[in-house]
Amino acid sequence: MAVSYNKLWKMLIDRDMSKTDLRLLAGISSTSLAKLGKDESVTTNVLVKVCTALDCNIGDIMDISDECKKSEKKSGGKNRLDNRCPLVKTILYANTEYTSEGE
Repeated sequence: MAVSYNKLWKMLIDRDMSKTDLRLLAGISSTSLAKLGKDESVTTNVLVKVCTALDCNIGDIMDISDECKKSEKKSGGKNRLDNRCPLVKTILYANTEYTSEGE
């Protein structure tokens, strides 16, 4: 599953807010804001801070898509790390559940 924060950026435009305004209002780091801008994974705490600052729910700022499922089908459904989306790679690497040898 891939994450998109396009709804967040549209909300900021609708509210005439800059990314810096959001960062300061929500109390998040510039690194977290950069990750949001790149549709990368961030902690739930960051998402809660953003939602609290904007008085909205998580579904108002993000979408989850099947983009990675499509890429897995194109790769023949092989369960290799190289064929997985970046979020899954990060989770598996962080949890050391994946080894590249002898799958």
